[in-house]
Amino acid sequence: MTVVYFDQTQVTVREDESVLDSLLNHKIDVPFGCKNGVCQSCMLQASDGAIPQQAQKGLTEMQTKQGYFLACQCHPTETLYISSDPIEQPSTIGQVIEKEWVSPNVIRLRVRADLDFKPGQFINLKNPDGVIRSYSIASLPHDGILEFHIKHIAGGRFSDWVKHALNVGDSIELQGPLGECYLKADDESTPLVLAAMNTGLAPVLGILKNALAQQHQGAIRVFIGAKDLAGHYLVDEINDLVKPHDHVQVHRVCLEQASQQQNIQQADIYHLIKSEVANTKGHQVYLCGAESFVKKLKKQCFLAGANMGDIFADAFVAAG
Repeated sequence: MTVVYFDQTQVTVREDESVLDSLLNHKIDVPFGCKNGVCQSCMLQASDGAIPQQAQKGLTEMQTKQGYFLACQCHPTETLYISSDPIEQPSTIGQVIEKEWVSPNVIRLRVRADLDFKPGQFINLKNPDGVIRSYSIASLPHDGILEFHIKHIAGGRFSDWVKHALNVGDSIELQGPLGECYLKADDESTPLVLAAMNTGLAPVLGILKNALAQQHQGAIRVFIGAKDLAGHYLVDEINDLVKPHDHVQVHRVCLEQASQQQNIQQADIYHLIKSEVANTKGHQVYLCGAESFVKKLKKQCFLAGANMGDIFADAFVAAG
């Protein structure tokens, strides 16, 4: 066990705990979101002590030098002194212009905001209770609209608020953009593989829209997976988007069901990608979905020939 000091409060951190979990367990109120080192909502500043390298992954050089770290990724081995002064994340106020159910448990939220972003990045959304969740952007930046796909989880502190309390015309606080999962192909002939599970469709759709807007000429193969048919949404909209583009192929799969009408086949998405793209050498690969999905498919595409530097991923962490 290691001792940390949150101003004058002494907190003991167990080996299996992060600093964030320990502070919360000691009833110390600190902001947090994904708990996976991505959203950066739990950033704190140490005034003294050794900060583990993992706790500063993804931060800027200046933030690292100033002692900032991500509490959810911090497992200290030495005494750490932490300031309780809140770190104000830059934020923007947006206005909700559309709220629509696109599947039994997914809400499409469109927000007008003055933000510069790349499709596929993510934004931290914050509700009036201070609850923060990260959602990827499925829209292009030119019209000033950010589109998010929010999975409703019963009892979820954020998604329940979106379902029951957030309405068109309301304001909402946005932090970001963040993330590196966006189109990076400098050569317009580079073949692309885009793969999504469930609401991982949001960043994949943003990347696809961006590739088409930039008139990307390389083959684009899109794989969209879900457990059942209810997990597939925006089917007609995506069909209309890709219809004029012969170099784009969309494959939809379900683990448990199929639909001939919607061209959704029952298949294992890993096997399908392996059969359709046996050799990924020279490809850029974009993977979005649950952490287990991203991890497994990243390894599969690397072993099939893709350079690790050409595989970009956005791993989702379940949080309501």
